[in-house]
Amino acid sequence: MSELMQIFLNDFSIHHVRSSPYHPQSNGTCERFNGTLKTMLRSLLDRFPDSWDTALPWILFAYREVPVETVGFSPFELMFGRTVSGPLLLIKSAWLQETDLSTAKQTVVEFMLSTRERLRHALDAANAQATQERSKAKFWYDRRARFRTFKPGDKVLVLLPVSGKPLHAKYHCPYAVEQQLGPVDYVISTPDRRRTKRVCHVNLLKPYHVRDPQLDPKYLPFLRTSSRKLQALTI
Repeated sequence: MSELMQIFLNDFSIHHVRSSPYHPQSNGTCERFNGTLKTMLRSLLDRFPDSWDTALPWILFAYREVPVETVGFSPFELMFGRTVSGPLLLIKSAWLQETDLSTAKQTVVEFMLSTRERLRHALDAANAQATQERSKAKFWYDRRARFRTFKPGDKVLVLLPVSGKPLHAKYHCPYAVEQQLGPVDYVISTPDRRRTKRVCHVNLLKPYHVRDPQLDPKYLPFLRTSSRKLQALTI
């Protein structure tokens, strides 16, 4: 969101899609890759405890070689229109004694046309597969999802990071809703914090209900005494 980043996006005509802060589900594709990359790095800590960064290119190569379940193709194949000759493919070709002679006598024009056709077919198939997978994921997510909406002035509990512990979060004292920006984003007034206003996803909000004064803990001894006197009078 910095000024330098805005200049970079403008010069390269990149449309910046924003996501709600502290709500990684809004940017699921990127967060899924981050989780996969961290898992792959953890598997190398025993063998490369102090030099895992030197193995990072090989980790990325392995990630780009494997087909992604969502689209059905590997990132390398969607980028270049062919499968990469990785270690597993080379071992398989050696075992099966496979040799690919289909492109041995192709001209440059034939190669470009063939590559463009393969890319077009791969992208169409990947988009169809991704649409199907997104519909399936939405169906399972919506089974437990509940529609919630708030109006300006409503009191809500907000899930915010704990001071001094950015990886920990808890619901903080009730704040007021100032504005609804979209179907799921709201501007919340937080006057007692460093940022007096912040945009929050609806999943980070809970409706705040004012406690009945008669149910307050400080009134419980009085209520118990009154109920005992009432029972004595009844007897």
